[in-house]
Amino acid sequence: MLLHRFPDFQPLQLHHRADVELALSRTSAYLPPSDFHPTSLLVWGGSAAGIAKLEHGIVVRLPAYIHGRSDVLTWLAPHTSHDELDALTKFAVTEGLSLELLPEATAAGLPAKTVVLLDTPGHSDYIYETTETATLVGNEWRKKRRDLERFIGGAGRSARTGLMDLANPKHRNECRQLFVEWMSHKGGKAANANEWQAFERFSQIAYSLNLTTIGVWLNGALSAFSIGESFGPSGATFHFEKAMPGVAGLTTHLRTTLCRELAKNGADWINGQQDLGVPGLKHSKRSWQPTTMLQKFSLPNH
Repeated sequence: MLLHRFPDFQPLQLHHRADVELALSRTSAYLPPSDFHPTSLLVWGGSAAGIAKLEHGIVVRLPAYIHGRSDVLTWLAPHTSHDELDALTKFAVTEGLSLELLPEATAAGLPAKTVVLLDTPGHSDYIYETTETATLVGNEWRKKRRDLERFIGGAGRSARTGLMDLANPKHRNECRQLFVEWMSHKGGKAANANEWQAFERFSQIAYSLNLTTIGVWLNGALSAFSIGESFGPSGATFHFEKAMPGVAGLTTHLRTTLCRELAKNGADWINGQQDLGVPGLKHSKRSWQPTTMLQKFSLPNH
């Protein structure tokens, strides 16, 4: 099905993945920004998200729960003409949308000296080097190495770590059950409704994705899993990572193992996605020593 021209939005569907990948190929980004990763768009935006074609790229309308305020209008294109920017701005005003989450590639292609861009740091993506994350070599990794040693010398002695196949119903159900148990420690389903819905959508399309999933079993039960997806010739993206609390070093073991497998599969970099300005999430993501950040921008006051 052909992608319709803006402002004729279509509900985002699995077959639009090719349109998103084509738009990404037209930019110079070595990794897709999280908001435009084809899988992330599908699972976090769902059918409430809309997609349309621009002259040199795509524009998407994201539901409010992704950003926490109004619905968001954002686009991915190496060049935006004056007329196209004017049409996008007028549409946003009419529909009550925010012009936000603009990737670096889009910001660089806006008409010169016609707009004022604001950086949105809570939505910048954390980029990690997979081999560095897997090996923890260097003084900056001393704390993570100690965490790993605690796991190896403790729960790790009887743990089983291995690859999971989310196309396998048994493995998928194990991850689902662990997710539910994890939520019981984090305020329940109501407090985690958006992420739970995204995971449910993710589970439905997992069979079609190039995933690497690591599971850790303690006392015969799945106690942690981490899911990464390879993208392009040398990139990958974290999707979901859950670990039961109270097991020293478990998350560090999980993360390093996943990055080791992704590196074996040819991924040099992995997008750790954004922290949404949440202090705890920000601290956790920074502790993994990002190599760089993918910035995103907004257009103030339309």
